[in-house]
Order: sequence, then C-alpha cells, then structure tokens
Amino acid sequence: MNMLSSEPIRTPTGSHFPSDIKMLGTPTLKTVKGTLKQREHEPSQAWQLGWWDLEPLASNRKPPLQWTSSSTILSAHPTDPQVVCLHFPSNQQFSIPSPPQITSSPTSYEPPTTIISSARDNWMFAYFPGVDCDGVGCIWRKGPQIDNWIVKEWWTFPRGAGVVSARWLQSDREWVTSDAGVPTRLPMLGPPLPLINPVLIVVTESHLCNIYYIHPQTDSIKMLGTSLRCKSTSKDGDERHSGEPTEGPRGLGRCARAAIGFGYDESSIIIATQSIFLPGSGPTAVPGTAVDMSISISMPPTSPEPTVTAEWTSWSAENTIELCEVTISVHGNLLNLSTNPMHPLRGYPSTTSILTDLVFVPTLPATHQLPSTPTMIHRNVTPMSSPAISNAHVTQSPGRPAQRTPMAMKGSPPKMGLEKGKGNICLLHLICASLDVSSYSGKPKSELTLFSLIRAATATRNEVTKPKQIWLHKRHSSHNFPSNVITYLRPCQPSNSPQMFGTLVGLLNSEGPIRKAKDGNHLEVGEFTMLKLPDLQVDETWESSKMVVNFGSEGVHIPFGFSVSPNHSLIASVSSSSMMPFATTTTVIHNHPSKVSFIHDGGALKSRKQYAASLGVAVQKRANPSDILRSLTAPSVSIQVVEEVLMAVMHEGELNNNGIMPPNMSPVTYDILGMAIDVYKLKASHSKRQEEKKDCEARSSVGHDICSMVYCNRAWEDCTEGEGYDLDAIWHLLGVSGWTIELLEKILKETVLFSSESLLLDGLNPTSNKEPSSGPGSQSNPAKRADNAAGDPFGTPDPLETELKRAATSDTYYNLLHLIHPFPLECLINLTRHVARLRLWLTMITAKSEKAQMAKEMLLDIVDSSGINLEVVVKSLMEARADVKSHSDRAPDIARRCLASLKPHAIHRPMLKKTSVALSNAVDKSRLFFKPEDLLDNMEGLSISPIDMLGRQNRDVITKRYLSASRGSSFSALADL
Repeated sequence: MNMLSSEPIRTPTGSHFPSDIKMLGTPTLKTVKGTLKQREHEPSQAWQLGWWDLEPLASNRKPPLQWTSSSTILSAHPTDPQVVCLHFPSNQQFSIPSPPQITSSPTSYEPPTTIISSARDNWMFAYFPGVDCDGVGCIWRKGPQIDNWIVKEWWTFPRGAGVVSARWLQSDREWVTSDAGVPTRLPMLGPPLPLINPVLIVVTESHLCNIYYIHPQTDSIKMLGTSLRCKSTSKDGDERHSGEPTEGPRGLGRCARAAIGFGYDESSIIIATQSIFLPGSGPTAVPGTAVDMSISISMPPTSPEPTVTAEWTSWSAENTIELCEVTISVHGNLLNLSTNPMHPLRGYPSTTSILTDLVFVPTLPATHQLPSTPTMIHRNVTPMSSPAISNAHVTQSPGRPAQRTPMAMKGSPPKMGLEKGKGNICLLHLICASLDVSSYSGKPKSELTLFSLIRAATATRNEVTKPKQIWLHKRHSSHNFPSNVITYLRPCQPSNSPQMFGTLVGLLNSEGPIRKAKDGNHLEVGEFTMLKLPDLQVDETWESSKMVVNFGSEGVHIPFGFSVSPNHSLIASVSSSSMMPFATTTTVIHNHPSKVSFIHDGGALKSRKQYAASLGVAVQKRANPSDILRSLTAPSVSIQVVEEVLMAVMHEGELNNNGIMPPNMSPVTYDILGMAIDVYKLKASHSKRQEEKKDCEARSSVGHDICSMVYCNRAWEDCTEGEGYDLDAIWHLLGVSGWTIELLEKILKETVLFSSESLLLDGLNPTSNKEPSSGPGSQSNPAKRADNAAGDPFGTPDPLETELKRAATSDTYYNLLHLIHPFPLECLINLTRHVARLRLWLTMITAKSEKAQMAKEMLLDIVDSSGINLEVVVKSLMEARADVKSHSDRAPDIARRCLASLKPHAIHRPMLKKTSVALSNAVDKSRLFFKPEDLLDNMEGLSISPIDMLGRQNRDVITKRYLSASRGSSFSALADL
C-alpha cells in the first residue's frame, strides 16, 4: 500500500528560490554496490542519515504541527510569524490572523514554535519568539466558519522566559473502541474543573507554570503563575511571578524541555522538565598577558579580581529530570494554583546522551496494577531543603545546591510502608527518548526509557489518621534502537483493554533505498511502530506503517514534526524549515499502524470491522471522519465493503440509542448519511470507470436530497405561526417550495417509469402477479425473499433486480429510496404537506400588501405549472407509510442496507408497485415530462449554474438558490457544520 498521499499538501513560503539549491543537512547519496547491469525494479541509489540531519531533534527545534478534530492541520509558516491551516482532504489553505503586535512589525518575530488547539477545536494558542525583543503568546477563539478565528487576547513573554510546552485541560471523556469493537468512554483525563471553556497550561523557560482560563462571568482571561522549583501557591490578584532563571558558577539555567501529564481520575498534574546551561552575563576572565598602558611600566601589574571562567563544554543540558506536582483548586468563580516539587530523576540522560523527547502516558486505574516496588519517594525539595554536597556524577542546575536521595541523607525521614493492594496504582508513565552521541563516527542510535509514577498511601500507626498520599517513581524498563533514531513519541489510542495500551514511536532509519516512481522519487526514511507498556517491546498485535517522503533536487525532507489524525487513522508530517529554508514545505500524509484484531477472521472481514469500529467512535465523539473515509475511498475498497461498514456503524448506533429515539430518527442516522455522501462523492471523483462514477454520483445525490429535506423541514417549523406562516420569510419559503416541487418531479418521473416497466414485466411474466403464500419458507418472509433476491444460479432472476442493475448507469431508480425507507419517506411527507398547506393558506388570506400578493401568484404558478396534485401525493404517501414501517420492522437489516447504499433493494418491488400506481394518478404526465423550456432550442448554454455529471444544476443547501461557478468553489463559504 502506498503510504504517501497522492496529492501532497504544500504550504506557502512567500518567495521561491531555484530548486537546485542544496542546503546544509541534505543527506548524502551513494551508489549501491552490485552488478553493472541493474534491473528496473532495483534501486540505483541509497540514502544515508547523517549526524547533521538531526540538528532540529537535538536542539529541540522540531516544527509544531497539530491535526484538529475538525480535520484542519495547523502548522507554522516557514519564514513568517503566521499559523498556516490546511483543510483535509480538500487541501484548502488559509492563514489565521496574527495579533496586532505582530502585524505591526512582522520582521521582529519568528515563526511560531508552539501551536496547540483544544480538544473541541474551539480555542487555539500559539507562541511567537521575538527577534531581539519579547515573545508574543496569543489565544484565538473559533468563529462560526472553519476558517474564521478571532484573536481573544495576546500578551508578551520576556526574553529568557519563552514558552517551552503548553497543553489544554478540558473536562471531557474520550471515546475509544474496546477489543469487541464496541465504542466506550474512558474516565475523565486530568483534574475536573467546573468551567465551560478549557484551561491552558504553559511551562516557560524560567521554570514557571502559568494557567490561563476564561472567567465565567466577565468572559475575560485570567492568569496565574507559580514556580516549579519551590513549593508555592498563586491565587487571583497576586503579583505575577518573575520566574527562576538562576545564574550560577556554570552559567544561566533555563528550562529546555517539558512535558505536562494528566492522569485518569487524578486531581494532580505532573510536569517534567529538563534544564540547560547557557553563558552567564557576568564578566569573563582577564588574560594574564594583558597590560594596562596607562600605568607606569616600573610598577608591578596588579592581580585581576578572581572571576569564574565559563567553559563552553559546561554549557550543556543537565542529566537530571525535575518533577513537580501541580494542583488546581476552585474557590467560587476563581482558580488557585499550587506547586509541590517532587524528587527528581537523577542520572538521566547519561553524560553521553542527549534528551530528545519527553512524553507522559496515562494508565487506566481499573486495568493496571502497581509495578515493582519503587525506590524514590516524593518529598518537598527546595533549594534550601538540603545542604550542599559534592556530587560529581550528577550535573545539576546552576545556583542550586546538590541534593541527595533520601537514603543517602543523615537523619533519613520516617519509613513509609506501602499497604499491599490498597491505594497503590500506577497513574502515569514517563517515557524519555535520548540520542547517543558517544561516537560521531558510527551510526546514530537512540534509547527509550520508561519511568513509572505511582500515587501510594503510606501506612500510619494511628488507625484514626488517614493515610497520606505520596508520589513514588521508579525506572522500569528501557529499549535500545541500535540502527534507528526516535523522532516521534505519542500515546496510542487508549482502550479499556490492557492489550491496546502502548505508545506510538516514529523511527528514522540509518539508510534506505530510493524508489523511482511516476510521480517522483519516493524514499522510505523510517517507520511507525507500536510499543507495549511498560516493557517497551514491539507490540505484535499492531502492524507497522512506513514513513515515506518525497525526494527532489533539493534533497530529502526529513520529517521532524508529526501529528496523528483525530480518529487515529493517518499521520501528518512536516520537515524542519531550518534545514532547507529555501525549499517548499510539504505536508505528507502517512498511514497509522493498524490494530490486528479479530485474528480468526479473514482479511476482508477484519478490515470491515476495523473501519466500522473507527467510524463508530468518530460518531460518538463528534469528530470529523475524513481521515477514515479517505481509506474507504481507496480503489482497493469495493462498494460492497463500504455498504457493510456503514451498515455496521448504523446498527451499533441503534443499539447504543437505548430506545430513546426511533432507530430511523436517531442522530446517528444523520451522521451515517453524511459519511455515505462523502464516501460516494469521493469515490465518484476518484473512479476511472464511467459506470461506477455515475453510480456513486447518483447515490451521493440521493443522500444530499435526504439531508436537504431534514433541514428544510426544520426551516418550515421555525417559520410556522399558528395556522399560517411568517410573511417576513415568505421569499425563503418560496425558494424551498420550488426545490420541493423539483424533488417531487424527479421522484414522480421515476415512479411513472417504474410503474410502466413493472406492467410490461408483469405481462411478460404472468406468474409474478400471483399473491405469495404466507408460509415460513414463502416469498412473504423478508429474510427468505432477501436471500432469493440475491440471485439463484439455477433459478429465474428477479426482474426488478435485473432492471436495477441495468439502471446503475442511468440513475433510473435511485430516487425511489424516498418511498421505501421510513426515514426519507417521513421527511418527504412533512415537506410536501408544508408546501400544500402554504398554498392553501395563501389562497385563503386576503392580500394586505404587494409582497403577499406577489408571493401568492408565484407559488400558485410554481405548483400549478408542475402538474402535481399535492393533496393526492400526500394521501398516497401516508397510505404507504404503514406498509413501509411494517416492512422495516420485519427486516431491519434490509432497511439499513438501503440507507447505507442510498439505493432501493430488489425486495421492495411489490411495495413499490402499489405505491407507484397510486402516485401515477396524482400527476399530469404530459406536464411532468415536457417542460416549456424543453421545447425551445439553444437554451442549454444559457445556464450560469455549474452542471454536474448527471446534468443537474447545483443549489445552495440552505436557501436552495442556484449557485454560480465562482460561489460554488469559494472556500470562504466552507462552514464547520
């Protein structure tokens, strides 16, 4: 399977430069050794990973990237201080407006280094570093449209106190799929807060933890900040904390990396940080040969004052990971923030390694037990809590005394025993990735290390006193990758089953072959694989996916920024713009590793169950399913598989409805219809066969009509006033009425044709007119008739099925779905009844204004010229409603298949014959099939509305007005429905 998107998404770069320029960091190429004459399928060149390629990874300058729940990919502009948005899969681009401070002086700021959006995709935060000035952080609120973002508030961050990490805290429960393929909800992740809007948590270089929240009454943003290095508390109204950029003998210590961890049903937040040494601002040493020429030569030179020389070798990261417990409490409408430092993780990474990533992975309390006995005990650690001691093997932050473990200190604290089986739960795993730099002559290699953090209860002698809760941590496991470099870490899709608990890892290969293809050279630079926790071994129940990128004249775009799609089906990646600033930045789409579930099933059945489970979760959590639908629209996936997947999701949604609403009226039905429309429309655009293209286009059109009826009925209800309608909205109602008449004409045309063909087929096959018996094996049994409708190789095929197969290329009978399924039939009855009622109401009222008189004449002209008797149509449809409902209750699987396939089933032939005869008497056939404009020549080219492949003009979904070509393609009209 091709793991590269067929149409890579390219972000704007401003000016373009020659494509043959190669910047530093381009991987070297070498000729593969072998025979002189090579075959076409064998690679002629290979790619090697160099140490200089890993500069963004080692310096923590990976490009920010996030795939939001509305299927929008957020990334940073390569050169400008802008946030670039790409809508998937339409590839439409737009930019988010920058705050006024940046727009007034764009050259004073760099591209954003942090971009994070909330879980519901209604808030976003980005940080723009300054160029010789303070950085700017900004919060946006999403508007009604997908490309409408409004600046809520912005503020500055002083130099040396920029944003290192950020995360939104929102009180939502995530939907996941269990091993049985059933959608289920996880416990709440993070501390619960009684706020409507999410809370933003930010960690800065100055070791500050800031939180930003929307005040529920004033709608203004409040900020609280506390230090992560000492126990402190902050509440609303306190003075803003300046941070802890401590300067010591080795230089200035700043936070370089940070991770923010939430636990399930856990009230505390754990923050892990690593500091780095930078040159201090103090004076440097004076060389011994310096002479002051202003002093007499006979005088001996004065000794310079003792100063500390900052060696460049000491300007590096410390091999200690600091931990801090953060608690957010609520007092009325205000929040309080408190921090409590924990004992650090000492000796990691080693002095020959560089820390490249930190990730917290939460565990489920009900399924994960306490690991081996921890050795580190949480206690309050502050710069003054322990005396300074010499600790040569541990590199610590400057300006802070070295600290011992509790076991090495004099007067150790009281022993704390663990109550076996009570209160000992592993809440978080901290996974650390490091890059081995001990030998630059060898291949780059990485290591993963896992630390387990447990909240445990201490044993007390007094039974009345409640046990104290303490945090324990222990180094649990590690995994070496001798020929790979870890470039991405992320918790995998969680589940209630421990078998699906793990972490997603992106690995870069040391070298690989370059494959030549028609659309360019493809290079497999690595793979995405899943690791089990807590042992960090490769999970065999997941299939790895390849990391494939494009290779051009400017070199290889090694990806360093990654983001997983909302439904965990795809992975987006971008390369670092600092490596190739003159090349276009390309967003590449990769496949996500797939779960090997249902081992005893066949390959096709397995894929159907996986698709159905993923779509079921997307429906429950209201996420955009574009990433899953992209896989369903692949040429290798047949229409039958698509139908069965949609049927399974619909069936699961009806089971989860718990009888609250009728199955055909549940909200899941609307979501399935939207998915079906998207799938068939995309398949029509990608298909190369004309018959399949027309078939999928007809299905998509029927689904679009059903959705239009739903929302048109809602518009009628909103405009109803007693026995009549609102005259102020009469022109909109006229537009909806005109579209309704066109829909009825389309359905009645097929009804008349079907009735005529049925009479003809009955004349050729008189046995079909006999009434079937009612025995269990007779044709009156829906299940038995459905089996016979599938076709018997030794029997006579069903005539309607033959006609339906023949009509697959001409869209003859697709619209009859409105007459045989309860959901669209009910919508059609209500819609037709409203039009008939409006016509009757306008004829009865006295026209008090010119507007009412014009509306009356226009509606009468629309209805009467169509030749449709609305009262007879409504009566015929209501008579058929009982039979359709009864048939749907007896054969629910067939009803689901009809709605999933958006076309009628052959088993509905007897019911359609009865309904078609009644509806044929409600229309003037001459007026139905022959319109005045059809009798005029050369009128076809006068239409300004775009025409689809079926010859229909496009209308607006809401107003039902005809769309011009420019309006139909405008991206600004794209709304987040």
